[in-house]
Amino acid sequence: MPLDKSNVRRRSIMRTFAAAGTLGLAGCSFQQDSQDGTGSQTKGTQKQAASKPIGGTWVEGTTADASHLVPYLASDQSTQDAIGLLMDWGGVINDDLEIEPMLFESWELSDSNDVLTIKLRENLRYSEPYGKLTAEDYIYQLNTINQNDKDSWHGYPYVNSFFIDGEPIKYEKTGKYTLRAELPEKRPYWLFTDPTKWMKPLPKKLLKPYVKNKDMEGLKKADEIVNATWTGNLGPFNLKKWQRQSKMEYTKNDDYYLAETKEYKNAPYVKKYIRQIFNESSTTLSALKSGDVTHAGLSVFKASQFKQNPNVNVLSSKFGSSIDFIAMNQRENGWKPFRKKAVRQAFAMAIDKNVIIEKVQRGYGTKVHTWSPKWGPFYDQEGVWVPNGPKIKKAKRKINAALPNHSYRNGRLTDSGGNQVELKLVYVTGWKSTRILKDYLAQQYDKLGVKINAQGTSLTNLYGNYAQNSGKNPKWSAGSWNGGPRSNSTSKKSWDLIPSGFDHAAYTPWDVMSMLFPKKGSFNWWGYVPSRNDLMQQVNSAAKASTKKETQKIVSELLSFISKEQPVVFTDCGAVVEGYRKKVAGLEQPKNQYTSNDAARELYFNDR
Repeated sequence: MPLDKSNVRRRSIMRTFAAAGTLGLAGCSFQQDSQDGTGSQTKGTQKQAASKPIGGTWVEGTTADASHLVPYLASDQSTQDAIGLLMDWGGVINDDLEIEPMLFESWELSDSNDVLTIKLRENLRYSEPYGKLTAEDYIYQLNTINQNDKDSWHGYPYVNSFFIDGEPIKYEKTGKYTLRAELPEKRPYWLFTDPTKWMKPLPKKLLKPYVKNKDMEGLKKADEIVNATWTGNLGPFNLKKWQRQSKMEYTKNDDYYLAETKEYKNAPYVKKYIRQIFNESSTTLSALKSGDVTHAGLSVFKASQFKQNPNVNVLSSKFGSSIDFIAMNQRENGWKPFRKKAVRQAFAMAIDKNVIIEKVQRGYGTKVHTWSPKWGPFYDQEGVWVPNGPKIKKAKRKINAALPNHSYRNGRLTDSGGNQVELKLVYVTGWKSTRILKDYLAQQYDKLGVKINAQGTSLTNLYGNYAQNSGKNPKWSAGSWNGGPRSNSTSKKSWDLIPSGFDHAAYTPWDVMSMLFPKKGSFNWWGYVPSRNDLMQQVNSAAKASTKKETQKIVSELLSFISKEQPVVFTDCGAVVEGYRKKVAGLEQPKNQYTSNDAARELYFNDR
């Protein structure tokens, strides 16, 4: 779902629906194999931290407040960011695409690739009266929430992450600080997809009464949660004050466990951290310009303006988190010709992606033709079908050949009754980029002989009335985004085209492919049915491949197939553009999709 590409955090892998003028979800993992293509013990890379001054107040400009402070319920980016300042993950990805230890000290995957051993650091402490963070806290939350697929009271959105092909991963405590995970089947890359690495377990003693009473709302409102008084030394900051829809104030955690390490000695390097919530992005940018905000994501339409500002550093990264595309409704309440590959290809050929990069992304992005950006490790240019539009005449010929009951009259595409084809394009209002895109699409598809009726709506309305779908007594259901066969599962309102986006998970594209493109994919909300029956099997085989060479072969073939199928019209991978006040030191150009500059552990002020 598009992600908020204006504010991507270092190592923020988990993503969910977020407002960015289109639609986006997030992949939540990636993979990288060692030289022999298999897993081994991973302890990360420790580097000696240079001496950094400590002091000053960091003000983060944002337009979204946290929803709550329950770690396992954090499914929107703003809530994840707010909680991320209070408690770390088990591990993260560094600039070299290696696992870097945080709460976990080490992971070890057995030679058989189906048993994982996790060792926690022994200096991790919750606040009193909860004592040390131990393996028991992980096991309790795993059993009662993270792997609890029988009881929905807890609201945990990623239960499936703790299952493999429907079979649960078997977790057990093997010592005070060690856990063992037995996988249902071999997964050579599991070190890099292990979901326990993203866990932020609550103290068992705190969580237990709410589990017993199945009281999720009570947990959200508990004093320890609302005031974040349980986090001990587990995160870089402590929560001082939270004024809803206004600001969250944090102070440096002097007991932060990573401050004892060589790499992050004495971190964090700012004394105070404020998440300032503004009503509009324009107000946020004005605050960045005046110096009232230290850092903010930049609209591509404002980037050039800030590049001229002597008090602001602008960093952009080509490693955008999502692929943008045009969804085509192939369900019963959409234009049925979209079910034909040739028609979908024709709609891809009618647009010029260079124009989208220049006009919509203002040059901050790259063209995409399949489920991978060109910089993705599995992208094979030779096998990918490239529309190279605009090719209106050729696109019309494809449509003529595919739709014998349609014809062109005076340049207009007409149906069997002689009426011009009219399609409804639904878009989210309030975003300049989306407005430009919908106007461009209307222009190009008019050249294709199709009339576009554009209809703006809110993001919430788009989700509930257009993207989500359900059927009456369906043969199967993959959830609210794919509620059954396209013949009977439809959205509340009809639609034909929706500008959208989704986290591409470039280093594990199979993770997202399994959600978007199989007939029963959990986020296949447009009702695409692949022309091959083994698509899901191929996607699964990519996850199980034992060597990098084998993975490359499988994924490259999948990307080639998807480019030719065009289940959606792929457009671009937008870049991330951010602005920092000049007094911020330690900034580096991001080296991969998962890294950006982190104020919690790395950045500091050269002028406090």
